[in-house]
Amino acid sequence: MTESAATPKTYALLYTAPATNTVFTETIKYTNPAERTFTITVTPAGSDEIYNEAFKALLVLFVVALLLESGLAVLFNWRPFVVYFDGRGAKTPITVIVAYMFVSHYELDIVTRLV
Repeated sequence: MTESAATPKTYALLYTAPATNTVFTETIKYTNPAERTFTITVTPAGSDEIYNEAFKALLVLFVVALLLESGLAVLFNWRPFVVYFDGRGAKTPITVIVAYMFVSHYELDIVTRLV
């Protein structure tokens, strides 16, 4: 663990995975200054598992985008919406807010899964 010189102090936990050819999950617990527990999944480099997980994440991203686009198309093509909000730039903020609520509700973090 490394400690910063700045005030207030911050800590960084450095984890080095053992050399292995299999995928495994490990739970790490440390207590400085507060107790924290992390679960880490280790995937060896060059494994096909990396590509499988990336494909799954991108497939989820595609499905979510398709569902949001189809769902919001109903709202955006609704006659009262077209009459009152067409040309006022309301589609983009509405889309961002609905997407944020969807991602927050289902706790989707696709970028982290890809990395």
